[in-house]
Amino acid sequence: MSIVQSGYALVLLGAALAPDPWPRRAAVLAAVASGLALAGLRAAATPVPLGFLAVAGALFVLAIVLAVVAATVARRARRDAPSLIAAASLMVGAVGLGWGARDWIAMAPTGGLVRGLAVLAPSGLFLYTVGRLVRLPRRVALGPTGARRNALAGLLGGAALVAAGTHVPLVLAGLVLSAWSGWLLERAAGGSRMPLAPSLTLVLLPAWWLMRAIAGPEGLAMAALPS
Repeated sequence: MSIVQSGYALVLLGAALAPDPWPRRAAVLAAVASGLALAGLRAAATPVPLGFLAVAGALFVLAIVLAVVAATVARRARRDAPSLIAAASLMVGAVGLGWGARDWIAMAPTGGLVRGLAVLAPSGLFLYTVGRLVRLPRRVALGPTGARRNALAGLLGGAALVAAGTHVPLVLAGLVLSAWSGWLLERAAGGSRMPLAPSLTLVLLPAWWLMRAIAGPEGLAMAALPS
């Protein structure tokens, strides 16, 4: 597992452990942003196009900022053990993302990086605001303990697929599983019932279909892609 993948996994763990909805939402958005960047870079051609670098760099920067903010809020909101562990996991995860992605961020064209942040930051704020304000009626009563346990298992399983997947479909499946598990975790805690951020990962499905049509099954092995 690389440093950036370890950072991604720690951000997911922090999202799972955060007891308050505010840092949990920010951590889930950080995980989605960094996961999208990882998936895009692992599927990019060699050398990585500047457009890919700009978008991935902006996603990484956004994920790092969100993880740091989530860690700070989680630490200040409460002084209990879960909050402190979540804050530590998020902060170490942000450091891992920053250190592991430093070369990609440095190689990204400055103008493209700024434009990417100018688009992604308001989009993330919009998703967070809508998820905070809009509540759908609760149709099915979910047991909070069982729901959190299942969502946590999904988060850890998705992180493992992203970190250790040998084929692109496994990595993409891990990202989708992690994002939706994070939303289920938030929903079980009484948070947003609209899966706005996880829905962004669904754009990976047509991308995978296109990659499969072009490269074929053998070309989707991670060993066949640039590291």
